[in-house]
Amino acid sequence: MDRLSLDDIELAALLPGAQLVTGQGNVEETWISEIYAESGPTVAYVKVLNQNQLASEVVCALIGMALNLNIPKPYLVLAEKQNLPGSKKWLDGQNQKICFGSENAKSPSFRQLLTLNPNRKKAIWNILLKWDGFKETAWFDEWIANDDRNVGNVLWDGKKFWLIDHSHSLTGPDWVPNDLLNGKKVLNRFLGESFINNMDQTTKEDWKNLAGAEASRYQVVELATLESCGMMKEYATDEQISAVIKFLKTRADNFFSLACERLQLPQQLL
Repeated sequence: MDRLSLDDIELAALLPGAQLVTGQGNVEETWISEIYAESGPTVAYVKVLNQNQLASEVVCALIGMALNLNIPKPYLVLAEKQNLPGSKKWLDGQNQKICFGSENAKSPSFRQLLTLNPNRKKAIWNILLKWDGFKETAWFDEWIANDDRNVGNVLWDGKKFWLIDHSHSLTGPDWVPNDLLNGKKVLNRFLGESFINNMDQTTKEDWKNLAGAEASRYQVVELATLESCGMMKEYATDEQISAVIKFLKTRADNFFSLACERLQLPQQLL
Protein backbone atom coordinates (compact mmCIF):
# COMPACT_ATOMS: atom_id res chain seq x y z
CA MET A 1 0.00 0.00 0.00
CA ASP A 2 1.27 3.48 -0.89
CA ARG A 3 2.31 5.81 1.88
CA LEU A 4 -0.31 8.37 2.96
CA SER A 5 1.28 11.81 3.09
CA LEU A 6 0.14 14.71 5.26
CA ASP A 7 -0.72 18.18 4.05
CA ASP A 8 1.04 21.16 5.59
CA ILE A 9 -1.18 23.08 7.97
CA GLU A 10 -1.96 26.59 6.80
CA LEU A 11 -1.15 29.72 8.80
CA ALA A 12 -3.70 32.47 9.38
CA ALA A 13 -4.19 35.69 11.30
CA LEU A 14 -7.29 36.45 13.35
CA LEU A 15 -9.13 39.53 12.13
CA PRO A 16 -11.06 41.92 14.40
CA GLY A 17 -14.73 41.21 15.11
CA ALA A 18 -14.58 37.68 16.57
CA GLN A 19 -17.72 36.53 18.36
CA LEU A 20 -17.71 34.06 21.26
CA VAL A 21 -19.73 30.94 20.42
CA THR A 22 -22.27 30.09 23.13
CA GLY A 23 -25.20 27.72 23.49
CA GLN A 24 -23.73 24.87 21.43
CA GLY A 25 -22.34 22.74 24.25
CA ASN A 26 -18.75 23.84 23.70
CA VAL A 27 -16.40 22.78 26.47
CA GLU A 28 -13.43 24.74 25.14
CA GLU A 29 -13.44 28.47 24.49
CA THR A 30 -14.51 28.88 20.85
CA TRP A 31 -14.94 31.97 18.69
CA ILE A 32 -16.20 32.47 15.16
CA SER A 33 -14.24 34.98 13.16
CA GLU A 34 -12.90 36.04 9.84
CA ILE A 35 -9.31 34.97 9.42
CA TYR A 36 -6.77 35.87 6.79
CA ALA A 37 -5.04 32.67 5.73
CA GLU A 38 -2.17 32.04 3.33
CA SER A 39 -4.74 31.03 0.71
CA GLY A 40 -6.94 34.05 1.39
CA PRO A 41 -9.71 35.20 3.74
CA THR A 42 -12.31 32.82 5.16
CA VAL A 43 -14.49 32.30 8.22
CA ALA A 44 -13.40 29.82 10.86
CA TYR A 45 -14.15 28.60 14.33
CA VAL A 46 -11.14 29.53 16.44
CA LYS A 47 -10.41 27.66 19.67
CA VAL A 48 -8.20 29.02 22.45
CA LEU A 49 -6.51 25.90 23.81
CA ASN A 50 -3.75 24.62 26.03
CA GLN A 51 -0.72 23.46 24.03
CA ASN A 52 -1.48 19.75 24.43
CA GLN A 53 -5.04 20.25 23.14
CA LEU A 54 -3.73 22.35 20.26
CA ALA A 55 -1.40 19.49 19.35
CA SER A 56 -4.30 17.02 19.49
CA GLU A 57 -6.44 19.16 17.18
CA VAL A 58 -3.70 19.68 14.62
CA VAL A 59 -2.44 16.09 14.61
CA CYS A 60 -5.88 14.51 14.33
CA ALA A 61 -7.07 16.90 11.63
CA LEU A 62 -4.01 16.23 9.48
CA ILE A 63 -4.06 12.45 9.79
CA GLY A 64 -7.85 12.33 9.42
CA MET A 65 -7.60 14.28 6.17
CA ALA A 66 -4.83 11.93 4.96
CA LEU A 67 -7.31 9.09 5.54
CA ASN A 68 -9.93 10.96 3.46
CA LEU A 69 -12.18 11.62 6.43
CA ASN A 70 -14.32 14.72 5.97
CA ILE A 71 -12.72 17.21 8.35
CA PRO A 72 -12.95 21.00 7.89
CA LYS A 73 -9.71 22.61 6.79
CA PRO A 74 -7.49 23.29 9.84
CA TYR A 75 -5.42 26.39 10.49
CA LEU A 76 -2.90 27.67 12.98
CA VAL A 77 -4.31 31.08 13.81
CA LEU A 78 -2.18 33.84 15.31
CA ALA A 79 -4.49 35.83 17.59
CA GLU A 80 -3.93 39.18 19.24
CA LYS A 81 -5.42 39.29 22.71
CA GLN A 82 -7.18 42.55 21.92
CA ASN A 83 -9.15 40.77 19.17
CA LEU A 84 -10.58 38.20 21.62
CA PRO A 85 -12.17 40.41 24.29
CA GLY A 86 -12.88 38.43 27.44
CA SER A 87 -10.79 35.43 26.43
CA LYS A 88 -9.59 33.50 29.49
CA LYS A 89 -6.67 31.25 28.50
CA TRP A 90 -3.82 33.76 28.46
CA LEU A 91 -0.71 33.94 30.57
CA ASP A 92 0.12 37.14 32.41
CA GLY A 93 1.67 39.58 29.96
CA GLN A 94 0.84 37.42 26.92
CA ASN A 95 -0.53 39.45 24.00
CA GLN A 96 -0.28 36.94 21.14
CA LYS A 97 -1.26 33.28 21.05
CA ILE A 98 -1.40 30.49 18.49
CA CYS A 99 -4.95 29.11 18.34
CA PHE A 100 -6.58 26.32 16.37
CA GLY A 101 -8.83 27.26 13.48
CA SER A 102 -11.40 25.08 11.73
CA GLU A 103 -13.00 26.38 8.56
CA ASN A 104 -16.74 26.97 8.95
CA ALA A 105 -18.47 23.93 7.43
CA LYS A 106 -21.82 25.76 7.53
CA SER A 107 -23.61 22.67 8.80
CA PRO A 108 -25.55 21.99 12.02
CA SER A 109 -24.37 19.38 14.49
CA PHE A 110 -26.49 16.38 15.41
CA ARG A 111 -26.93 17.98 18.83
CA GLN A 112 -28.53 20.98 17.16
CA LEU A 113 -30.71 18.76 14.97
CA LEU A 114 -31.93 16.79 17.98
CA THR A 115 -32.67 19.98 19.91
CA LEU A 116 -34.55 21.58 17.03
CA ASN A 117 -36.50 18.41 16.16
CA PRO A 118 -37.53 16.81 19.48
CA ASN A 119 -40.28 14.77 17.80
CA ARG A 120 -37.87 13.24 15.27
CA LYS A 121 -35.13 12.02 17.59
CA LYS A 122 -35.33 8.38 16.50
CA ALA A 123 -35.17 9.29 12.82
CA ILE A 124 -32.20 11.60 13.39
CA TRP A 125 -30.35 8.95 15.41
CA ASN A 126 -30.97 6.45 12.58
CA ILE A 127 -29.40 8.85 10.08
CA LEU A 128 -26.23 8.86 12.16
CA LEU A 129 -26.20 5.11 12.79
CA LYS A 130 -26.80 4.27 9.11
CA TRP A 131 -24.15 6.68 7.86
CA ASP A 132 -21.60 4.89 5.68
CA GLY A 133 -18.76 6.53 7.60
CA PHE A 134 -19.99 5.59 11.08
CA LYS A 135 -17.75 2.53 11.46
CA GLU A 136 -14.74 4.24 9.90
CA THR A 137 -15.15 7.15 12.30
CA ALA A 138 -15.45 4.82 15.29
CA TRP A 139 -12.21 3.08 14.38
CA PHE A 140 -10.47 6.40 13.74
CA ASP A 141 -11.48 7.48 17.24
CA GLU A 142 -10.13 4.22 18.60
CA TRP A 143 -6.77 4.84 16.95
CA ILE A 144 -6.42 8.44 18.14
CA ALA A 145 -7.87 7.60 21.58
CA ASN A 146 -10.68 10.14 21.24
CA ASP A 147 -13.17 9.96 24.10
CA ASP A 148 -15.34 12.86 22.94
CA ARG A 149 -17.15 11.95 19.70
CA ASN A 150 -20.46 13.23 21.03
CA VAL A 151 -23.40 14.35 18.89
CA GLY A 152 -22.07 17.90 18.92
CA ASN A 153 -18.91 16.81 17.12
CA VAL A 154 -20.53 15.40 13.99
CA LEU A 155 -22.07 17.87 11.53
CA TRP A 156 -24.57 17.08 8.77
CA ASP A 157 -26.01 19.34 6.11
CA GLY A 158 -28.48 16.79 4.75
CA LYS A 159 -25.91 15.23 2.41
CA LYS A 160 -22.42 15.52 3.84
CA PHE A 161 -21.06 14.60 7.28
CA TRP A 162 -18.19 16.48 8.94
CA LEU A 163 -15.99 15.48 11.88
CA ILE A 164 -14.93 18.26 14.23
CA ASP A 165 -13.35 18.81 17.64
CA HIS A 166 -10.44 16.53 18.47
CA SER A 167 -9.11 18.48 21.44
CA HIS A 168 -9.85 15.56 23.80
CA SER A 169 -8.00 13.00 21.68
CA LEU A 170 -4.71 11.29 22.59
CA THR A 171 -6.28 9.93 25.81
CA GLY A 172 -7.98 13.12 27.02
CA PRO A 173 -7.80 16.92 27.25
CA ASP A 174 -5.04 17.03 29.87
CA TRP A 175 -2.64 14.41 28.52
CA VAL A 176 1.05 14.53 29.30
CA PRO A 177 3.70 12.45 27.51
CA ASN A 178 3.59 9.74 30.18
CA ASP A 179 -0.13 9.23 29.45
CA LEU A 180 0.55 8.25 25.86
CA LEU A 181 0.97 4.57 26.54
CA ASN A 182 -0.26 2.01 24.05
CA GLY A 183 -3.48 0.31 25.08
CA LYS A 184 -4.64 2.95 27.55
CA LYS A 185 -8.40 2.56 27.98
CA VAL A 186 -10.56 5.42 26.80
CA LEU A 187 -14.26 5.76 26.17
CA ASN A 188 -15.28 5.26 22.54
CA ARG A 189 -18.68 6.92 22.21
CA PHE A 190 -19.48 5.25 18.88
CA LEU A 191 -18.53 1.84 20.27
CA GLY A 192 -19.92 1.81 23.78
CA GLU A 193 -20.30 -1.39 25.74
CA SER A 194 -24.10 -1.51 25.46
CA PHE A 195 -23.88 -0.95 21.69
CA ILE A 196 -21.38 -3.80 21.32
CA ASN A 197 -23.43 -6.09 23.57
CA ASN A 198 -26.35 -5.72 21.15
CA MET A 199 -24.28 -6.82 18.14
CA ASP A 200 -24.70 -10.32 16.75
CA GLN A 201 -21.66 -12.34 15.69
CA THR A 202 -22.02 -11.41 12.01
CA THR A 203 -22.06 -7.71 12.86
CA LYS A 204 -18.98 -8.09 15.02
CA GLU A 205 -17.23 -9.88 12.16
CA ASP A 206 -18.03 -6.97 9.84
CA TRP A 207 -16.59 -4.50 12.34
CA LYS A 208 -13.53 -6.71 12.85
CA ASN A 209 -12.86 -6.99 9.10
CA LEU A 210 -13.03 -3.23 8.68
CA ALA A 211 -10.66 -2.81 11.65
CA GLY A 212 -8.10 -4.96 9.85
CA ALA A 213 -8.41 -2.87 6.70
CA GLU A 214 -8.17 0.39 8.66
CA ALA A 215 -5.10 -0.86 10.53
CA SER A 216 -3.34 -1.31 7.18
CA ARG A 217 -4.12 2.30 6.29
CA TYR A 218 -3.07 3.67 9.67
CA GLN A 219 0.30 1.95 9.33
CA VAL A 220 1.16 3.82 6.12
CA VAL A 221 0.29 7.32 7.33
CA GLU A 222 3.55 9.30 7.32
CA LEU A 223 3.51 10.07 11.02
CA ALA A 224 7.17 11.08 11.04
CA THR A 225 6.23 14.23 9.10
CA LEU A 226 3.75 15.43 11.74
CA GLU A 227 6.35 17.68 13.35
CA SER A 228 7.02 19.60 10.13
CA CYS A 229 3.56 19.43 8.53
CA GLY A 230 1.87 20.47 11.75
CA MET A 231 4.52 23.07 12.66
CA MET A 232 4.55 21.43 16.07
CA LYS A 233 7.78 23.10 17.20
CA GLU A 234 5.79 26.34 17.46
CA TYR A 235 3.54 25.11 20.28
CA ALA A 236 4.72 21.71 21.56
CA THR A 237 7.83 20.49 23.33
CA ASP A 238 10.21 17.92 21.85
CA GLU A 239 9.02 15.46 24.49
CA GLN A 240 5.38 15.98 23.52
CA ILE A 241 6.10 15.65 19.80
CA SER A 242 8.08 12.44 20.26
CA ALA A 243 5.41 10.96 22.56
CA VAL A 244 2.57 11.73 20.13
CA ILE A 245 4.29 10.17 17.13
CA LYS A 246 5.36 7.08 19.07
CA PHE A 247 1.87 6.69 20.57
CA LEU A 248 0.11 6.79 17.19
CA LYS A 249 2.63 4.48 15.54
CA THR A 250 2.39 1.91 18.33
CA ARG A 251 -1.41 1.98 18.29
CA ALA A 252 -1.40 1.61 14.50
CA ASP A 253 0.90 -1.42 14.71
CA ASN A 254 -1.27 -3.00 17.41
CA PHE A 255 -4.61 -1.74 16.15
CA PHE A 256 -6.16 -5.09 15.28
CA SER A 257 -5.62 -6.31 18.84
CA LEU A 258 -7.11 -3.09 20.23
CA ALA A 259 -10.12 -3.47 17.95
CA CYS A 260 -10.73 -7.07 18.96
CA GLU A 261 -10.55 -6.08 22.61
CA ARG A 262 -13.06 -3.29 22.00
CA LEU A 263 -15.41 -5.75 20.26
CA GLN A 264 -14.98 -8.24 23.12
CA LEU A 265 -13.59 -10.80 20.69
CA PRO A 266 -10.66 -12.99 21.77
CA GLN A 267 -8.16 -12.39 18.99
CA GLN A 268 -6.67 -15.87 19.13
CA LEU A 269 -10.04 -17.37 18.19
CA LEU A 270 -10.55 -15.21 15.09
